[in-house]
Amino acid sequence: MINKVDNKKPFELFAEKWQNTFPPSKPFIGDLIVFRKLFQQYKNKGGQKTKILILGATPELRDLVAGDQTVVAVADVNKTMIKAMTLLRKKKSREKLIVGRWQNLPIKEKYDLIIGDAPLNMLDNKDIPDTLNRIARVLKPNGYFLHRTLLFNPKKKIKASQAINDWTKGKINIGDFRWQIEAYSEYRSYNPKTKIDSKRRLLDNIKQLFDKDLLSQKQYVMFNRYDDDVKMTILQKQEWQKLFKKDFKIVKTIIPQGRLYCRDMPIHVLRVK
Repeated sequence: MINKVDNKKPFELFAEKWQNTFPPSKPFIGDLIVFRKLFQQYKNKGGQKTKILILGATPELRDLVAGDQTVVAVADVNKTMIKAMTLLRKKKSREKLIVGRWQNLPIKEKYDLIIGDAPLNMLDNKDIPDTLNRIARVLKPNGYFLHRTLLFNPKKKIKASQAINDWTKGKINIGDFRWQIEAYSEYRSYNPKTKIDSKRRLLDNIKQLFDKDLLSQKQYVMFNRYDDDVKMTILQKQEWQKLFKKDFKIVKTIIPQGRLYCRDMPIHVLRVK
């Protein structure tokens, strides 16, 4: 099924290219600044260790919460992915590894914070409600779920030619250009009907732009580092909020500074009900 989201195999290869990958495929400094401030705000005070679960193997988030005052677990369906991304960490710290799907997280363990970079976007649409419910169940009372989650704005549209011109003139960076192309241009890889964004389709569309001499050789080569087959589920703001409110209170939504695409990739703070 072309529209089913299952990212186990492509992520094994994706981990090898992580260091050369541009945001928004991974968090940029602005995202990490927000995550760090939220961690400082919601971590346990008074010397009590903060028990944290990270959804996915994102090395930047694992480094961010590493320390003597935290007990960290990392959950990912792909053991190979966890091992590969561990090699990219800049800090050395002990972690508990949980291999399995997030909707099946062990409920005997309870956490103060659960953190993730686009974890909900990595799921098939049908699995999102159960995953949110399980996250709520493994959080301690009044625990927080901090996550960057992509959303789609149906009111936005942009011509590919305008996006290329802005990128060429340095008005936007490659991350902003990529998001405009894949979500809002006539060459978009995101399908509003299935709510799935296919990176393979994005690369095919970028190849079309190059074949039509709309992109230079240099610009086209820059997209080689996006060579993966990841699929993402992206819902509209109202759809995400409806799902969140079943198990959480929406505390706030933060738009990191420094990237145009951040308007559609906010960091959400949810508190378990």
